[in-house]
Amino acid sequence: MGETVNDIAWVYMNKSLYYLSLLLMLPVAGVIVITPMDSQKQYIFGLISITILFILGRSKRRSMTMIMLFLSALMSTRYIWWRATHTLHFNSQIEALLGIGLFLA
Repeated sequence: MGETVNDIAWVYMNKSLYYLSLLLMLPVAGVIVITPMDSQKQYIFGLISITILFILGRSKRRSMTMIMLFLSALMSTRYIWWRATHTLHFNSQIEALLGIGLFLA
């Protein structure tokens, strides 16, 4: 119960900063997900991402864990986008039905 006005203001300022940074990062993440890359650029992107994850993994702080979660979700979403836009081409209705079912599984 010993919270002061400054403590409460600090909590709300941190929350506001968190939501603002999230709002700014989502369009950047969207661009990263939908930007086409050839295999060499994708390889470099993967190596950089894995290196960052290993470096951040050494820290036990919650904020580093959240950044690692965000990077992992970013890489997974990039893969799902590629899979959905570049590999789902069907020649018949049965292929489409089975292929989409397999994709959704």
